[in-house]
Amino acid sequence: MDFKQLSCFVAAVEEGSISAAARKLFLTQPPVTAQIQALEKELGCPLLLRGARAVRPTEEGRLLYDRAKALLALRQSAEEEIQTRVRQGGGTLRLGAVSSVADTLLPEYLAGFQARRPLMRYELSEENTYHLLDRLRAGIIELALVRTPFAGEGLRRLPLRRESLAAVGRRGSLPERGDVTLAELAARPLLLYRRWEQVARRLFAEKGLEMEIRLKADGADTVAAMAARGLGVGLLPESAAAAHPELSVCRIEGGAVGTAITAVCPAHARLSPAAQAFWEYLEEIGASGAPNASGAPNARGAPNARQKDLDKEESV
Repeated sequence: MDFKQLSCFVAAVEEGSISAAARKLFLTQPPVTAQIQALEKELGCPLLLRGARAVRPTEEGRLLYDRAKALLALRQSAEEEIQTRVRQGGGTLRLGAVSSVADTLLPEYLAGFQARRPLMRYELSEENTYHLLDRLRAGIIELALVRTPFAGEGLRRLPLRRESLAAVGRRGSLPERGDVTLAELAARPLLLYRRWEQVARRLFAEKGLEMEIRLKADGADTVAAMAARGLGVGLLPESAAAAHPELSVCRIEGGAVGTAITAVCPAHARLSPAAQAFWEYLEEIGASGAPNASGAPNARGAPNARQKDLDKEESV
């Protein structure tokens, strides 16, 4: 039993004939007849007494008519309520974000979006970039905030913010002012967020330096916790580093670009109203420049040479 069958049956009872019901529903007579017959077969009893030109409900048909009217009215009410919520900014946004963004920038993004869409609800998945892309392609989430580099085939991409790698360490282990050089870092045991191991290795190799890697971990918070305990100096994106005020944080001399926070969704998918609204909100952020870790504007601008290299890696 489905709503199409019930709609055909109710129309036949109210109009008094199959042909009139078909005209009311903007259908031809055969599909209306087929829907009612399928309903009678499923329930195991006749629902209409058929005359030469008219039909009327059987006793069972009258019972079903009353119930069907209530069900169809409930369905219409639910549809109208949902559509009203969507128009007024409601709905559910199924979103993914890498942990280093979920803990830092995402609350700011959602706070701004929530001010526009106060009835919006959220289902958030926190995974690494590759797991989020798998969930995106499987339709579990509609869009994700990830970090470059990644393979972008079949994805629509919206760069939001470019960040440099920062050095983090226990209080007093790094200079309180100024930048730290790669040569100085090469003399320290390093703690790497595995996601940027290749980026870090390239930065050091370009200066002819070797790295002493003491630890590689899958999470930015893990690297920060180990650095806070004095195991070494961690290399993290700026926003992830700024989320740990207990650490000393230094920029790397030269502002070595490490990553770009990017919104992604399937290239040819039709987004829900909630997801489309959030995407458009992120486009505004991308156009105006999102606040950086220090609160100052961070305009997108033209990418520098190193960022162009990272952008090439995205298509690998």
